[in-house]
Amino acid sequence: MIFSVFLRIYGERLMDILTLSNKIKLQPEIKTRVLEFADNFDFDTIDKQLKFFLIYEKMNEAWLELQSILGDDKDNIKILACMLKASADAYEIYKTKGISDKIYFDTMKCYTRFINETYKMTGRLYFDRYWWTARQAGCHLFRIDELEYEKKHIDDKIVIGIHIPSDADFSPCAVDKSLMKAKKFFTEYYPDLANAEYRCHSWLLDSQLKDMIR
Repeated sequence: MIFSVFLRIYGERLMDILTLSNKIKLQPEIKTRVLEFADNFDFDTIDKQLKFFLIYEKMNEAWLELQSILGDDKDNIKILACMLKASADAYEIYKTKGISDKIYFDTMKCYTRFINETYKMTGRLYFDRYWWTARQAGCHLFRIDELEYEKKHIDDKIVIGIHIPSDADFSPCAVDKSLMKAKKFFTEYYPDLANAEYRCHSWLLDSQLKDMIR
């Protein structure tokens, strides 16, 4: 993949960390810490790692390298800032392809959702899903209405992995609507995946559940 095709310079950035944080309603305490770090950090020093998010086979290597570079990282604020920077840069890809702002911001709201989920479980505000959000930052995963769709590389082919967010309306009508829109989305913006196989692995689909909830 040639990065210059996707990361063209428009004079000034179309999206930045502050704007993205506001749009996704990042928790104020977290946002303050992210911006404090971002204002004093040279993101050019991790340019390679952020670009590696765009390559599916390298995205895990990228966040592991980031951890090593960033060092001590209380509540994972530093790596969150890096993820948000990559996600802000990804906005240019969305605009180049013509993908809607709704899909972009719905996709990036994962950061706020994950932090809220962790807070409910632990009573602490911190970021623990850095091993996952390279997918959003690298334009491999999109939220389309209620469900998320990941371009997964499996056995030398790409399939569409379906994920069920914690805040999803999982009613049959909502699921059908999302699937219909996803099919249209990939046909329009990733035509090579127009006929890709869709797969979903989730405990919500476990056949044993019907016996547990009787």
